[in-house]
Amino acid sequence: MNRIVTLVLFLFVGSIYAQQVDFIKNDLNNAMRKAKKENKLIFVDGYTTWCGPCKWMDAHVFNDPQLSEYFNHSFVNVKINLEEGKGVAFAEKYAPPAYPTFYFLTADGDIQHMALGAYNVSELMQIAEGAIQPKTNLAYFQKNHDANLTNASFLLEYAMLLKFLRLENSKAIVKEYLATQSDLSGEQNAKFIYDNVGINIDDRLFVHMVDNLEDFYTHIGRDKVDTKLLNAIHGSFGPEVTDEDVIAKIQELLPKQSQRLTDRLYLNQLMANNEIEDVTIFTNMAYFYTFQWKPEDWEFVNNLAWIVYELGTEEDHFKKGKAIALESVALDDNYFNNDTVAALCYMLRDKEGAMKYAYKAVEQANAVGGDASSTHRLIRLIQELD
Repeated sequence: MNRIVTLVLFLFVGSIYAQQVDFIKNDLNNAMRKAKKENKLIFVDGYTTWCGPCKWMDAHVFNDPQLSEYFNHSFVNVKINLEEGKGVAFAEKYAPPAYPTFYFLTADGDIQHMALGAYNVSELMQIAEGAIQPKTNLAYFQKNHDANLTNASFLLEYAMLLKFLRLENSKAIVKEYLATQSDLSGEQNAKFIYDNVGINIDDRLFVHMVDNLEDFYTHIGRDKVDTKLLNAIHGSFGPEVTDEDVIAKIQELLPKQSQRLTDRLYLNQLMANNEIEDVTIFTNMAYFYTFQWKPEDWEFVNNLAWIVYELGTEEDHFKKGKAIALESVALDDNYFNNDTVAALCYMLRDKEGAMKYAYKAVEQANAVGGDASSTHRLIRLIQELD
């Protein structure tokens, strides 16, 4: 906790004038000399010119003022094109498995920490903090691994770190942790297994989740577990998979849950592929799913209602959409679903109800510093109702 408080204080008390990370370009030797002199780690952004996630990091993360200030204060920062000039030799030595790869090197060039792929600002800050602290970086866990093969807490933390950093050997540590557990039930193991279930439906973790669904529903939440199940089943097939294949596998593996999962699959596909040709069928399906299966995910329920608002053409559509949106409010009363209720009341020409929920949405947005401009536009439209 003290470490987190220190970081937060630094970010708010320190200067916020730096607008981007100050990178040395393609010169690791210069960075190593500077790191030795300043007693700092070297942060390396290993990129390529064609890499989309690399460009996204430049546009959305490395220009963040707070992150820039922290990185410029804490590291010697280097940006290396891994396919040109000195970057080719760097890539041969450090073997980046993906682009971008981020390295935190000692002044002698040894890897202390690394991560793969694009991260948002808060995630990269967390990675950087982990690199600096003596018992949270990758090198610490690698060095102490062999002495802790029966240490469940060490292996749990190590496996979770590797997954967060997206490093390939996380599966081996997962197996080592599970070998220390005589009982896989309970919240900690449910969350650990859920986080590590992939798309191999024959894998021990997936089979365990299927065999112990109620434990996972209790500790993770039914909607999240259902989504994980559907993703795994769908992903277990090849690119030529059909809906019939997936449904048959759902019925085989999860006969008691098959109707609910099939309904969720149907709605997911309609929303993901923008294939809603008959809004009446969609509205009735969304209404049935909401009140028959009682989903716990307010955002999913709100999305159903919002689609009805956008595509609906009849009073019955909007009445059912409003009922769905109110279920989302009951799950988690927030700006987004109150705005949806207001919009559906507007479509029903319910001026009083529309105003009530619109003003409530604006109040909620203001409380958290959110943007309620679209709701203000809706209020102007509501005011024009007879």
